[in-house]
Amino acid sequence: VSQSVGMASQEHLRKESRTADVKKESAAIKGMITGGTVITEMLLGGLFLENLKMQKQLLAQPYPTVARTMLRAGLGGFWAGFWPWGAALGLSKGIVLGAAKSFWQNAFLNYTSVEKGRIDLYSGILAGGCQGIVMGPTLLARTRVNEGLRLRMEAGVKSEGVMGEFLISMKILNDAIKVDGFRTLTIGLPTMVFKRSADWGARFLFMGIVKEQWAKMKADPEAGLAPWERLVATFLGSGSSVLVLQPLDKLMPIIQADRGGKSVMDVLRVQIANKGYFGCLW
Repeated sequence: VSQSVGMASQEHLRKESRTADVKKESAAIKGMITGGTVITEMLLGGLFLENLKMQKQLLAQPYPTVARTMLRAGLGGFWAGFWPWGAALGLSKGIVLGAAKSFWQNAFLNYTSVEKGRIDLYSGILAGGCQGIVMGPTLLARTRVNEGLRLRMEAGVKSEGVMGEFLISMKILNDAIKVDGFRTLTIGLPTMVFKRSADWGARFLFMGIVKEQWAKMKADPEAGLAPWERLVATFLGSGSSVLVLQPLDKLMPIIQADRGGKSVMDVLRVQIANKGYFGCLW
């Protein structure tokens, strides 16, 4: 009897340890919170920095040159591409990621005996894949629109207001669909799904490693990390994952850009010939 009680106690402790930092969450609420957070981040400068990075990757011009070109239109350039496709992309990637992460996390907690660290990793990979399926077409639409808006800004055309930019965006996308059909919205989708899965999987993996090592260095490793320590560890882990994911991130605009009928491999060969492997992928 004492042996049975001991085994039951150990099993309870293992289960308690497994779920100590992982709790069941409402997928709907988590999705709404994540979606709202992403939109706020985009409006405060995240969208501009993302557009700046993409244009830098496509044009291979210095950052100051790209930034000056984008900001000639004032706030219209700072928020270029936000409405409607940037907003749609922000909401979709935030809502889908938050909801999917909670869904898979709850599933692992309810139906498996996977350890805490692996729950974060596995649910992150699956949530990233779900995000990629939704983001692929939306990001392509925004890429097409951003290219058209960039050409307009370079020509000195001023912003025409929210509705004006919306109508222009719809016309740019409609013209792209007329030329290439709806497949223009699925170009690079498998790569996007793989990239988002790898992206979030790597982030949660690195964040878990940083948090675990940080906790071990504390006087009482069992006490866990304070909120500010978790925030810093999350930042460090996410930043470290960029070193692994940068090549995929840099290839996405090339894969999704208008290649003039050339294959992805043909474009990559030209890029590598002009910039070398390091310049093309890093």
